[in-house]
Amino acid sequence: MDTNEMPDLEHIIKDIQAIKTALHRHDHVIRQILLPKYFGLMSAYYGGAMLFVFGLFQGFIVYYGAYDHIPPVVRYLLWALFAFATVSGGIIKLVSLTRASRELSGPTGVFSLMREFFILPLRHVYIGAAIGALLVSVYLVQTGLAMLVISVVVLMVGIIWNQLGEFIKSRSYLMVGYWLIVSAGLSFFYVQTYPFAVLALSPSLGFFVFGLLGLWEGHKDRKASHE
Repeated sequence: MDTNEMPDLEHIIKDIQAIKTALHRHDHVIRQILLPKYFGLMSAYYGGAMLFVFGLFQGFIVYYGAYDHIPPVVRYLLWALFAFATVSGGIIKLVSLTRASRELSGPTGVFSLMREFFILPLRHVYIGAAIGALLVSVYLVQTGLAMLVISVVVLMVGIIWNQLGEFIKSRSYLMVGYWLIVSAGLSFFYVQTYPFAVLALSPSLGFFVFGLLGLWEGHKDRKASHE
């Protein structure tokens, strides 16, 4: 082979370095987007709504004696409020993430941003946790222990949050992650009797506190930038 036709080693090294730089830049951007300050508003709003709805459910159960004894109109209204909070919270989350990505010169568009999340090194953590939670949940439902699904799902979410906290070095993720793990583990003993209390005191309270921590971090960053 003619030496002129051989690949230029210097160009190959530069291409490899350029690819590594691009991958590192995207990885850094995703780490920044995952910071609690970008989830503060959504998490505080959604966690507060869950805490309110499930707290009311538990209060009405104590007052009326059982879930089925709660007036249907009250039950429908609370579930409608929860559905509205879920949809609106999802919209707030997408808007917050796309805005953060734009500020950080990251991927543009919702689908491009989501694709970046699924190529992170952590993808096998949340995919594996989702598969595990699904399989265990199917077993629990078939054995008549459906309420334990709540504890299993919250436990898996806590594990994921701990991994995210280590990935981006965030104490807020770790604090709430450990809260979810511990509270979910303890809830196995009483979730079948007080499912709405578990939903209110474990994931709802955790997400609400995470939102407050995120809002506080965002406030500190804005304050520092104006000094």
